[in-house]
Amino acid sequence: MFEAIFDTPKTSGYVLLDRRSEVVQELSYERLVQVSRQGAAELSAAFPSASAGSVVVLVFNDPLKFVAALFACVYLGATALPVAPRQVRRLASRLRAAGATLVVAEQALLPGLTDAMEGVAVLGWSGCAPLGAAAKGVGGVGPAPQSEHEVALIQLSSGTTGEPNTIELSPRNICSNERIIARHFGHTSASRVLGWLPHTHDMGLFGTLLQPFFVDCVGYVARPNDFVREPLSWLRGISRFAVTTSGAPTFAYASCACDPGFIDELDLSSWDVAFVGAEPVQTAVLGRFCDRFGAVGFDPKALMPCYGLAEAALFVTGERRGAGVRSIPCANGLVDGVTLVTPDVVCVGSIGEPGKTRVRLRRAGTLRATHPGDLAGEILVAGPSVTRSDGVAGTDNGWVATGDLGLLRGRRLYVCARLKDVIKVRGRSVSLAEIDQCVAATLEDPTVHVCSFDAPEPGGSNAVWVALQSDHVRIECDETLGRRIKAAVLADLGVSIRLRVFPPRPRRIVRTASGKLNRIATREACLLEPIAVV
Repeated sequence: MFEAIFDTPKTSGYVLLDRRSEVVQELSYERLVQVSRQGAAELSAAFPSASAGSVVVLVFNDPLKFVAALFACVYLGATALPVAPRQVRRLASRLRAAGATLVVAEQALLPGLTDAMEGVAVLGWSGCAPLGAAAKGVGGVGPAPQSEHEVALIQLSSGTTGEPNTIELSPRNICSNERIIARHFGHTSASRVLGWLPHTHDMGLFGTLLQPFFVDCVGYVARPNDFVREPLSWLRGISRFAVTTSGAPTFAYASCACDPGFIDELDLSSWDVAFVGAEPVQTAVLGRFCDRFGAVGFDPKALMPCYGLAEAALFVTGERRGAGVRSIPCANGLVDGVTLVTPDVVCVGSIGEPGKTRVRLRRAGTLRATHPGDLAGEILVAGPSVTRSDGVAGTDNGWVATGDLGLLRGRRLYVCARLKDVIKVRGRSVSLAEIDQCVAATLEDPTVHVCSFDAPEPGGSNAVWVALQSDHVRIECDETLGRRIKAAVLADLGVSIRLRVFPPRPRRIVRTASGKLNRIATREACLLEPIAVV
């Protein structure tokens, strides 16, 4: 499956940017292939068991070094398992259980990896040259022939409510999804794609890092930490290089909308595919983004809400290009008995279109949708991009249950809630995401992060907690504001909550690599630290 892609002559390449959108490094795809082939040969010489079927853990901060090592695994026929450096120690037992036989990391990260991965060989990848410890003069190799059913890559799921699942993706899964993305986004060799999302997560890896290579267009690559320090650096890169495609979860658009930085020098008129996904798509957040950046050329019709998951490699469906954000009212409606008080839910695309992943809904519980013609239930997916994970239950004939609640009106899909984020309160099912949105709407401050979770109380009952934290300023949540927030949640959802307010640092509201709230980690931080309850 990979052979044709790697054997096709490439004319473009990657451009690595710094926080000021200055070019740090350029790497042509032709040179990347040469480096990867050489790296595969030297890797095989230094570690003979790193061959077809072996699991190689890739630990990199540098995205270009990472992609070179990833392609070296393709040439070997080995299974790549990308892991963020900060996660290696915590996930060491998980990596061993996945069959890891070798860790390949950039040189700066080697200290500590040997101890963390005791019993597993660790080798260093130096620069864009391959392994320094390998024998010199070893020739390159061609891509190893792989069955479309072999495991090319193991993806770790986000792990929002527990430990990440290991998701095995075949060459067929990956290539099929890259073709679907290219077709849906309208990518050609003239496209210019920019991404800053982590390469260890599906949206960053398949959506913005590998997609330019597959369609042979320029891929501009920025680092996640640069965005975190200065959100407008993302838009500066889009402006400077006339980028046509880029995107991120909703929180990134919110961060840009409230970044006080100077924007008059920006020109976002080239940006015609601004995809948004990985977490609930909120029209209010995107509206604030459009209000601020419309003055510098951003077209609201460029917004493309999408739905995907790691078990589908990435993309399942997305709104039509140029359609912008379409939503339907959902106030006080119920979807499969789950209370929804968000003003609306956003269309994330149509189903049943030729060449796309198939989608259907599985009815669960008592069906009560917001409109007589609606269908509601758990979203199921199937198709050549879709695999199975060890944590997601499959259904008959290759259909995989996503764990997401969705709504169908006609052929349009609206994602409403995550089943794992639905809790029982006095016999009622309530979405934690709805509590988050209700609190955020009451605060009327987009710079405040909100994360709700349930936690055990003495006597065996559960309480609903809500954590608040700002990046830069201390939140003044006095007794009056606390009462107002609690009253709003009680009135809208019938839920009593407890509030905890964190100072700006250190970060206690935890997000996954994809930007989703990690409610488990946030709950641990809230309950372990002696912080006053409002």
